[in-house]
Amino acid sequence: MKKSPVYQLLSGETEEAARQKGFQQGFQEGLEIGIARRAREDALEALMDVLEARFQLRAPQALKAMFEAVADLQHLKRLRRTALHAPNLEAVIQTLGQNENETA
Repeated sequence: MKKSPVYQLLSGETEEAARQKGFQQGFQEGLEIGIARRAREDALEALMDVLEARFQLRAPQALKAMFEAVADLQHLKRLRRTALHAPNLEAVIQTLGQNENETA
């Protein structure tokens, strides 16, 4: 939406300044989204590393698809901590279901 020249004059905002401000906001939002997405990917990778090392997974990709459905970064971190101490893979999967119900 274009602001009137009178508004721009009174507010001291030029069209170029407004465009630059919008660009900066968009850039910042994109950067934050990218950082959050990367943090989630790193947490998922760390979880899968723990699961593969502890439980000698034969088909990690099938299990990874289930954990990829977890959108919350903190949830993935809790799952990794659980995987570090769980007696077996079934306990981790059971915790996944419990955590989903708690956060929903």
